[in-house]
Amino acid sequence: MWMTAISPLASFWSATPRAAKTSGRTGRWLHTTVGIVCLLILAETHPAAAIYAFVLIAGGLAVSIPFAVVTAMPSVGHALARIGIGRLPEESAPPQALAALSLPALAATARAA
Repeated sequence: MWMTAISPLASFWSATPRAAKTSGRTGRWLHTTVGIVCLLILAETHPAAAIYAFVLIAGGLAVSIPFAVVTAMPSVGHALARIGIGRLPEESAPPQALAALSLPALAATARAA
């Protein structure tokens, strides 16, 4: 409430609405479509340049939403966590200061390893 006294725009700020299993599935496919169309046009006109365009420019657009949808799946997230993808160094070898706190996340990491 005190934010509205500082800025009139603060009253319009709210938390990002999140729903289970909707990450990237609704209204976000324009990016992927643009990336794929750009790559197809370039592959048709200049095939050798399509590889560079995929790596440097349009590849991120082409795979961003499918990547977000796949990595948002709980089963994929659990598999990546088991492998250690995205693990912080402090989770693998916690410093003394963190080990003394007995954090649940560190205990779960120790059990998974």
